[in-house]
Amino acid sequence: MEYAQSVSEGKYVPRPFVGENLPTGGLLKDLLKNSNTNLSNELPFADLVEKNENGYGELKLTDDDLFYQSLSAKETHAYWPINFNKKGWVFTKSYSREFWKSQK
Repeated sequence: MEYAQSVSEGKYVPRPFVGENLPTGGLLKDLLKNSNTNLSNELPFADLVEKNENGYGELKLTDDDLFYQSLSAKETHAYWPINFNKKGWVFTKSYSREFWKSQK
């Protein structure tokens, strides 16, 4: 009741969660690119691609821009992998949560 009353009277001031010791620092694709000079963001259907002497190698998908711009979760988790596999393109998925957990 106190919460409802303070909101209705305009006295409630929201405070965002501030976690201690939580790593931050930009988009995952940028962090991966900075740690590997063979990675490039040249292709429109992958966050990064590994370049080698033969051209393009492994595609790198992250939960950054392309993930959020997709039409649905099914597109990124089902349709893209199906299409990449049909074309014989090698790809890996990297998720920010897993990256940050491994940095501890």
